[in-house]
Formats: sequence, C-alpha cells, structure tokens
Amino acid sequence: MSALLNCAPMDATTRAAAFELLSSFLCADEHYVASSAAYGDGGAEALERALALFLERPEVGLVWLARSGEVALGACVVCYAISTARGSLVAKLDDVTIREGHRSEGVGTAMLVALTRWLESIHFPRLGFELPPDRALQPASIVPPPAANAPTSPSKKPSEQ
Repeated sequence: MSALLNCAPMDATTRAAAFELLSSFLCADEHYVASSAAYGDGGAEALERALALFLERPEVGLVWLARSGEVALGACVVCYAISTARGSLVAKLDDVTIREGHRSEGVGTAMLVALTRWLESIHFPRLGFELPPDRALQPASIVPPPAANAPTSPSKKPSEQ
C-alpha cells in the first residue's frame, strides 16, 4: 500500500479531505474526546478555522496528508516551534490519524517517513511527539538529533516548497 501513497502538505484542493479525516479523528479518538473540554474543543467550526489558518500561515505549520489517488488515507498536524534545548526550530506532531479500514497497512509508517524526509529537506532537525501515558511509547523524537551546527531556520520557508 505505501508504494501507492502521495504524501504532501494540505493545499486548497485537499482541504476537504483533511477536514474529513481530522473531524473523524477528533470525534472518535478516545484520548482526545476524554480531554476535549480541557482543550476548549470548538467542534467543526474550530477545525475549519484551523485549516484556514494553516493555509494562510504556512510558516507556523501544516497538515500533512497521505493520499492514494484522490482518497486521503492519513493525516497529521505539524506545528513549528523553537526548542530552547536545541536552540533551533523543531516540528511538533499532533492529531495523527489513518482512515478506518486502512490501519495496519503501513500507511502511517509511510506517511511519517515521508514527513520526516520532507522536514529534513527544509532543515527541520527534529519531529517530536507525545503520547498518552497509557500507550506503549513515551514522549520521543522519531528523527535522530542533528549535528551540533543545525540551522536555526529552514533554508526555504515551507510556503516556498
């Protein structure tokens, strides 16, 4: 399955697909649903505003999509931050979802591998994520630390990709 995937940031033509996958995730993920009140969940309207912001402000992050043909099979949110520990820009992963019926097919792995390669190509040295305490992994980074002289800014702005 992963060989047939096209992975890229959401754009205006793929926004509806991103909305579909992320709204399903936000309604069904047990960890998010259990804590959604604490996050100030604003429902579908808030998701629409967030997607619009990602398109208007690519310097703050993006929605990464994995598609097979015209069908979006996976999505995740990536926001950029400054790491005080590293003194450089890093990317933070959130809201990772794979379409029901396509889980355990390698879509998520292929999507995240493509994302880390894309981030490395624009000189983001780290993709970090956190998991709820009851899941197998602890907060971690899926990209190894860069050399000590990692750039403090990407060579190209994400909007120039």
